[in-house]
Amino acid sequence: MIGFNITRFFDTFQKLIKYIPPTLMILLFSLLFAFILTPLLVWMKLGKNRILRKFSNGFTTVMRCTPVLVMLFLVYYGLPKLFSVFGIDLNKLSRFVFVVITFSILYAGLFSEIARSAYEAIPHGQEEAALSVGLSKFCTIRRIIFPQALVIAIPNLGNAIIALLKNSSLAFTIGFMELMGGTEQILALRFGTFPLEAYTALALIYWGICILLERVFKWCEEITERKMKRSYMS
Repeated sequence: MIGFNITRFFDTFQKLIKYIPPTLMILLFSLLFAFILTPLLVWMKLGKNRILRKFSNGFTTVMRCTPVLVMLFLVYYGLPKLFSVFGIDLNKLSRFVFVVITFSILYAGLFSEIARSAYEAIPHGQEEAALSVGLSKFCTIRRIIFPQALVIAIPNLGNAIIALLKNSSLAFTIGFMELMGGTEQILALRFGTFPLEAYTALALIYWGICILLERVFKWCEEITERKMKRSYMS
């Protein structure tokens, strides 16, 4: 029977708590910049300009087809090389910046596809009807299209955000200390002993955060649906 040292498990769990904030910072800042880029990409995808549409679709394809670890290395090693041509030194930047850039562009591509498909799932007759009774384009999107698209998009957005959290464990490969990096550091200080206890503690922390996020998205979905029903009844 495989032995499990409960003391080492709790010791590792306690030490890993300090690495939760850096992991959540990756998640929050990556989401912030991804959500800034997403509307621009969606506007390009749905617009009539053929060049912009091809660019945004091409960008999304590249982001979806590139493994997260490969993109992380491309950004970490490639951006300093690129900017050095213009005499700009990026080597002094925090590794956190490169991690956030990587996840921001990767997930902006994914979020734009989620938003585009949710928008196109709404019957176009609703928009035409709203415009025909005098509502402006902005008011139509804000009051009629956006609430319905949000209900459709929330489950996929939730899955993507949870995937982002899990993929943040790759940040340690360029030396940024988050949960996975902290676990590797703890194991190195113990000369590789008690790995089962360490990774079990790590898994429990990820499970806890992911379950919490899942509950938040479920709550958001229910709230949005209830508000829509009230607006239709009023």
